[in-house]
Amino acid sequence: MKTTILLSVMMLTGCVSLGDRIQQIGEAQGAPQELIDAVKHGCASGRAAGGSYDQFMKDYEQYKNNVEYKMRWDDAFALCKGKFEDDMRMIR
Repeated sequence: MKTTILLSVMMLTGCVSLGDRIQQIGEAQGAPQELIDAVKHGCASGRAAGGSYDQFMKDYEQYKNNVEYKMRWDDAFALCKGKFEDDMRMIR
């Protein structure tokens, strides 16, 4: 029974993309969409810089003119790049 539940949870988690999960968490916390986007964009870009197949994403206008977007993008970039690189080192 526990194995079935564990497998179900793993399968459900696997169906949700990282971007979708960030969106869900941001919405649950009541964050403005542009800040949710900053985290999604920064994280995807960080993973791309770390070697994943994610796409580099940045709203250059927001990045240039919105300090909150810039800070969140930069933080998410660094965090996700480091996490992806750590995960790849563990696999090797």
